[in-house]
Amino acid sequence: APDNAPGQPIGTTVDITSSSHRFYCCTNSPTTVTFTAVDGDQNVGECTMTVTVVDVQDPILSCTSLPDLDTHPASMAQPSGLPYHTLVMAGPSIADNSGEDLVAQAVIVQATRIADNLDETVDAQGMLVTPVQIAYDAQTESYQHNFYIGTSTVRFTAIDSTGRSGSCDVQVTVIDNEVPVVVGSV
Repeated sequence: APDNAPGQPIGTTVDITSSSHRFYCCTNSPTTVTFTAVDGDQNVGECTMTVTVVDVQDPILSCTSLPDLDTHPASMAQPSGLPYHTLVMAGPSIADNSGEDLVAQAVIVQATRIADNLDETVDAQGMLVTPVQIAYDAQTESYQHNFYIGTSTVRFTAIDSTGRSGSCDVQVTVIDNEVPVVVGSV
């Protein structure tokens, strides 16, 4: 900062300090910073400014594709009698500038079949009228759900503390690999 102190040439540089020089992402709250200038004669000048760091970046999620899955033979013994695959999967990798440890919510948004009777829960395009939540186990950091024969779309969504969100989709395809069993006699 220039100084016009007597005996000093006009434009002499003085030392400037600030009360804060680190601003952390994503508090979205203002921080008042005071700048202080001191010249060679120990004259002091101050000014303040308000700094607000705003998060404008959505979390970035990266989903891993899955191979086709086979049905479990024991699933036929369940009350619905429909074959399914119990999938336990890790969630997506998540990167966010907030530095928060984000965990994604997982829902099935599109499916061939969710349960024994799906007729009333999907629209004409196969999109679920009400997405189905997938259970998350914080201890194992995994998601678990029974997927029936066909293809389902699972959408993972993470939301940071400022309300910014990101998502990614993964396809879960369960194929019928079970040999038919004839029951009764001819």
